[in-house]
Amino acid sequence: MSPALLRRLWKIIDESPSETLLQLSESDLAKQLLMKIQGYQPLTRDEQEVVRHYVQSHAPLIHDLVRSQRSWMVQPLGSQAVSI
Repeated sequence: MSPALLRRLWKIIDESPSETLLQLSESDLAKQLLMKIQGYQPLTRDEQEVVRHYVQSHAPLIHDLVRSQRSWMVQPLGSQAVSI
């Protein structure tokens, strides 16, 4: 996968609603992200397969990152200890 395509994929993951991504299975996650990528640029069949395989093999990582980002974003500001 080209670096540009990989960056595009992770940008789409970052911009996608976390609730949606967390509810999708590996194959559905791959389909959803592939559709979004193709909205930006058409992909060859080979590129589609590479993206599909990458997303399916990295689905646990994607879910973990989305989950951790989501928990960080909903944490109240006052809950963090601040030392002066």
